[in-house]
Amino acid sequence: MGCRELCTRCTESNVDRPCPRAWQLLDRIRTTLARHARGKGDSSTSAGKSAGRADYCWAPETAGPGGTTQCTQDTLDRPMNGRSQAALVTHQSTTKKSLPLRYVYQYIEPGPVVLMTTTHRQRFNVMTQSWHTMLEFQPALIGCVVSDENYSFSALVRTRECVLSLPTIELSAAVVGCGNSSGRTLDKFSAFSLTPVAGKCVAAPCIDECHADFECRVIDTRFKSRYNFFVMQVVAAWVRSPHQALRTLHHLGRGSFMVGGRPFNLPSKAR
Repeated sequence: MGCRELCTRCTESNVDRPCPRAWQLLDRIRTTLARHARGKGDSSTSAGKSAGRADYCWAPETAGPGGTTQCTQDTLDRPMNGRSQAALVTHQSTTKKSLPLRYVYQYIEPGPVVLMTTTHRQRFNVMTQSWHTMLEFQPALIGCVVSDENYSFSALVRTRECVLSLPTIELSAAVVGCGNSSGRTLDKFSAFSLTPVAGKCVAAPCIDECHADFECRVIDTRFKSRYNFFVMQVVAAWVRSPHQALRTLHHLGRGSFMVGGRPFNLPSKAR
């Protein structure tokens, strides 16, 4: 992270580079945490030399210039149930292991894997897609990340249309096959025995074998260049059985999947 959270003296040109003042503040924060945990001193005592890096920090960090840390003076001083957070917990290493940040996506998976269909130059294509999120109830808006290295990316940019089809575990082989192959050289509908069905509002096909199909139009591409992120509006939706318990696929990374379990209800005011 940049040092803006720690030091307000940075200019716009250097907020992404750590400065000496920011690291000095970090050392003072670590020392304060250490004194709290050992019962020596209080949070208002000015710190001298660092008393050990990150031994009493509640979040894993990478120390040294260019590293990242989640500990800031603001979070340390913020009261929580009448006392400072610094006095609540010590380092989590005794109960939890530090997770490399490149694996975060495996735990915060966005939802069921879908199959995205597109059409361009009178040719259908389908790709496996798992980085998506609901953005609005009505109109139904969905955000999707589609890598610019995928064959479907150019078709989506040019036509601004697609269908998101929801497969269940019975289609797991087709889901993996579509994800491991490219539409540049393969007709995936034929290769994986998928049946294209004409939609109502878009030229991209629905998939007959899938449980549901959501016809979408791209309405916002402001984050396309930077994040490959498309905002889509669902313009037609088709579902085989609205209240059926679905055994959907959820991607956990590197070939690992989880199957959607049984639904249950809890008292909630959530929509």
